[in-house]
Amino acid sequence: MTAEEYIAELTRLLYSLPEQEREEALTFYRESIADRMDDGFTEEEAVASLASPAEAACAILSNRAESAPEPQPGSVAEAATESAAARPSFWARLKRGQLTPLEWVGVILSSVIWLPLLAAAIGVAAGVFAVILSLYLCVWVLIGCVWITGGAMVLAAPLNCVFILWGLQLGNVPYALVNAGYSLFAFGAGAWILRGALKLTKLFVRGHRKAACAMRKQPWPPEAASSPQQPRPEWSTFFTICLILLGVGLASALAGYALSGFDWRVFLTSFNENGTILIGGTQVKLPGLIPFDMPFA
Repeated sequence: MTAEEYIAELTRLLYSLPEQEREEALTFYRESIADRMDDGFTEEEAVASLASPAEAACAILSNRAESAPEPQPGSVAEAATESAAARPSFWARLKRGQLTPLEWVGVILSSVIWLPLLAAAIGVAAGVFAVILSLYLCVWVLIGCVWITGGAMVLAAPLNCVFILWGLQLGNVPYALVNAGYSLFAFGAGAWILRGALKLTKLFVRGHRKAACAMRKQPWPPEAASSPQQPRPEWSTFFTICLILLGVGLASALAGYALSGFDWRVFLTSFNENGTILIGGTQVKLPGLIPFDMPFA
């Protein structure tokens, strides 16, 4: 039975009621059907969950009669009373715009109270959202800084080979050793930092996905393990190579410092405005501005 057929049959059975009372009863059952459909029922299921038109009409007419006895447990009258108690709440009717004129007047007059409270609640929610968003972006910025630092150190290693060649061309072996140490140390440290940046990114993305699943109330899928994982060694091959590069780089820089007679100027490389460059304590013309086969002054 459809909702239209149910209301038409109930209208026919309530013909003896005054029009206003009949319309109030019909409105109640229309809203009951609409509420059940909002809860996910189909139209036929919503109609079937109600009392039949005959039972509903009997309950309405019995309640109207002055001499009607008190409803007994399990009777049709009791069912009608329970249905009346299940009338949609004020908030449900407000959502559908089905308030009575008196209720609308109360909502409008009380707006001086609830409207500022609503605005304050929206402001607090927006502030909390802005703080959370700022923290979220700050985490990504910090991770990005780690990526940039590691990448800059790795890229600086081959670029520093230019200073090694300049030192060898000048015959300044200590300066060349120091810059070779710079390159090895920067490459090893940069690779280590990049590996850490990759792990930080994966960890943050994993936490982000867990939080998203929690907000959607979805279970987080456990990691599938087709075979028991073997415990990793304390130092993997990657970190061993990085430690070797760091150690060799540090040793090379110290060796160059020792060969220079512990002259601290061996660590210096500075460019002057007059077209000269200070390489390991020796001032020469800028190598990039003259052919490499010409001797430096």
